[in-house]
Amino acid sequence: MKAVVIRKDIKKIEIQEVPEPAVKPGTLLLKTIYCSICGSDIEYLDGALDDLTSFGAHTGVVLGHEWVAEVAAVGEGVSEWSVGDRAAYCPTKQPCGVCYFCRRFMYHLCIGGASRGSVFGGQSYGLRGGAMAESFVKNASMAEPVPENVSAEEACLAEPLATGIGSVMAADLGLGKSAVIIGAGKIGLGAMLCARANGVAPIFIVDVVESRLQKALEMGADAALNAAEVDVVAEVIRLTDAGSDAVLVCVREGKVLNQAAQMARLGGTIALTGFINPMQADPRLWTEKQLTLRGHISGPVKTALNLMGNKSVDVRPLISEIMPLEDAQRGFDSIRSGQNIAVLLRP
Repeated sequence: MKAVVIRKDIKKIEIQEVPEPAVKPGTLLLKTIYCSICGSDIEYLDGALDDLTSFGAHTGVVLGHEWVAEVAAVGEGVSEWSVGDRAAYCPTKQPCGVCYFCRRFMYHLCIGGASRGSVFGGQSYGLRGGAMAESFVKNASMAEPVPENVSAEEACLAEPLATGIGSVMAADLGLGKSAVIIGAGKIGLGAMLCARANGVAPIFIVDVVESRLQKALEMGADAALNAAEVDVVAEVIRLTDAGSDAVLVCVREGKVLNQAAQMARLGGTIALTGFINPMQADPRLWTEKQLTLRGHISGPVKTALNLMGNKSVDVRPLISEIMPLEDAQRGFDSIRSGQNIAVLLRP
């Protein structure tokens, strides 16, 4: 079968013929419908995450964790799935039951045994088996059923939308609260949709790519601020009087953390989505303003699919292009350049 494989020079990918995986007990053999390119895939490929545990790049890896697929075969011991069902990725892992966190019933923090380790339980990001292929195998616990009234295109973005939900939850955002979202990519705009569905208002988007800011306005942002053209801190304070109730950082650039602290009101919250690059910060400001900082990874995929199914959010405007698997390198490059927001690969 065809798959997108990382080449020996690491920073490039190519289409290769690889063996079709076999279904095993407790797993599903899945036929890819769409796989979206994640910013983490690009950073993994480029080596930008090499200093993080379990993120070192490997030659021969097949990436892809934002997917929607059709069940092609059901492994022994799996009773809740049938051939032909549609599934979306659900980033769960089976708790080990013995680590520091499992013994304290904090299963979402399970690290697979040792008291310190990777958020992926010791398994490398790139060695989890990706969906940028005609088919792949996943544990049944890592798949979420797709409702009939959710299209395949929408379901493919359930995982990144769930990350946006996680950001809104981490920021403790609700009715009538104001929010600044730094980053108008797939995660940031998804967070904007979820915040709006949760009654958050007003919502301000900050980015440096004008086309993405225009997309944010089209999708419902109250204001879109270009950090390359205006003093975004002064503008946010002017628009909110006291600063924003919460600031959601949905970019990798670490230096924006200082801006976030300046934009937030006294007693406000900063939510860090994913892995922010190392930077120099002034924690005195956090103390002076009595800020709360929360980091989070991912979010509830079932909730994302429920929002889609009930038409509370519409992620379809995020999709810039659907292209064949063979054009994966062009898709990666288009996201790197800022040309596209979400690219779906189709085998």
